[in-house]
Amino acid sequence: MKHPILNFVGTGCLTATLMLLVACGGGSQTQQKKEKTYLPPTVPSMISEPDQRAAYAVEHYWDKFDFTDREWIADSGALEQTFANYIGIMGYAPENSVRTSFAKTFATAAKDSAMYRRLAQVAEHYLYEPNSPMKNEAWYVAVLDALLSDSVLTDAEKVRLQFQRQMTQRNQVGEKAADIPFVTSNGVEGSLYGLKSPYVLLFFHDPDCGTCRDLTLMIDRSGVIQQLIASKQLTVLTIYPDEEEQAWRNHLTQMPQLGWIHGWDQQRVLRREHRYDLRALPTLYLLDKGKKVLIKDGTFNIIEQACSKLEVD
Repeated sequence: MKHPILNFVGTGCLTATLMLLVACGGGSQTQQKKEKTYLPPTVPSMISEPDQRAAYAVEHYWDKFDFTDREWIADSGALEQTFANYIGIMGYAPENSVRTSFAKTFATAAKDSAMYRRLAQVAEHYLYEPNSPMKNEAWYVAVLDALLSDSVLTDAEKVRLQFQRQMTQRNQVGEKAADIPFVTSNGVEGSLYGLKSPYVLLFFHDPDCGTCRDLTLMIDRSGVIQQLIASKQLTVLTIYPDEEEQAWRNHLTQMPQLGWIHGWDQQRVLRREHRYDLRALPTLYLLDKGKKVLIKDGTFNIIEQACSKLEVD
């Protein structure tokens, strides 16, 4: 995730090349609320390359942070802002620095189990919650690896994290997506693997979901996507993964038809076998002819931009 302007709290910045906004003190709002603030170490001036400066900032971000100060737990907003600043810098740092930083951060936070758990909650909220604008599955995997390798959490606590780790590995970009058996409203059985179009836009939805309805309209009104549908380069496959069959059937009258296939997971295979991470609906995947994942859990804008660059026959 790239952030053109970052709220990097510190006594120095990573250089104008990185376009980081120095926000020392946080302004009048901070003074009014008297929130806790944290000033990360300044990047040494002898480090001049932007990616190296970002790597240093990420790997040393928490060096001056007192993980035994439980006032940070009480002042949750300040801790979350501090973490958000940290995540903002990561978009400029090499991937290995991100993993190194998370491992180091949680190893240091282990000094206080309460702070450790609170920081883990904040990381999950920002990096794994479906509606977080800073969601980043790859970075959350690095967090999970750090949490699972440490000895702070109990085995019972780690069970949920192990399941999350397992789900993040499903249907990764570049891999073949899991098959989906479905039935249409007229009883015809089909499957994702049975579709022959060069590209498939896989759309998991719920008939009672307002965001799903909005997304349907955006897809239906997209000139880029409609051109691909009209030229038979793209099929939109909608999948309803839950049990309210009548609600699904009633909703189909409001759904586009030309170039769309509307399927219901009648056997609840997706939920039972956890083939896809469906913590929140709607969810979009863009697949190629071989059902390889091109975009995983993408926003409409990301999907539309990718569709505009597809190679077509």
